[in-house]
Amino acid sequence: MLLMNQTPDNPDSSYPPNSYLSSEYLEWFSPEELKFRWTEALGLETSKWRRSTELYTALMLASFMDAEGSCFPALESLSQPMKKSQDTVRRSLKILEEEGWLVVIPRPHRSNIYQAILPHYALHKLIEKRKQKRQVFSFYDLKSSMEGVLGLTLSAYGFNWLDTEFFPDWARLEGRIIQLINQMGGPSANLAPLVRWMTEGAYSGVETPVAFLLKRAGDFSKAYNHLRRKPKER
Repeated sequence: MLLMNQTPDNPDSSYPPNSYLSSEYLEWFSPEELKFRWTEALGLETSKWRRSTELYTALMLASFMDAEGSCFPALESLSQPMKKSQDTVRRSLKILEEEGWLVVIPRPHRSNIYQAILPHYALHKLIEKRKQKRQVFSFYDLKSSMEGVLGLTLSAYGFNWLDTEFFPDWARLEGRIIQLINQMGGPSANLAPLVRWMTEGAYSGVETPVAFLLKRAGDFSKAYNHLRRKPKER
């Protein structure tokens, strides 16, 4: 993996920074999903240079990338599944590089290293799309997701929903879980990490788990923010 200003063959060389390392990116997305956001942003690109061939090449290249957008496939490995000539693929890669979406690092007698780059204007398009998705969430969607998370949590502790009327501060816990769901991107986000966090170390026999779960929820929020904002070393 690469640091922002390194290349594999020259750790001290200048390497173009990715938007995904910026605080603006990390407010909305994680470093591990760069290749998915990269292809999504290319799908939103309306410039004349981005023809179907360039998008197809990018999608094929992304299939070889690690989560942070790096790969080193041979041209033949890209062209054969696409049923395109190597020259066609090479031209598409060159266009992606010239338009600021790809860094190509040549290696003598070896395949090139490719690093996906998310231009800032493309990042802003993704953020606007994410904002619009967040706005369509209804309270019913949030409540259903909250009940799903807490239902699994209650079960792990040997309780059910009927028991919650005897728990002081239960409404506060419900509100906290809704905040966390929003923080993670809304009801359509992958909430499995939250469920795992809330149920980790669960045991039956505790009288009222609310205080413990409120603390777990607060710890999850801090850990989640830390992971999103911390650039991953390469």
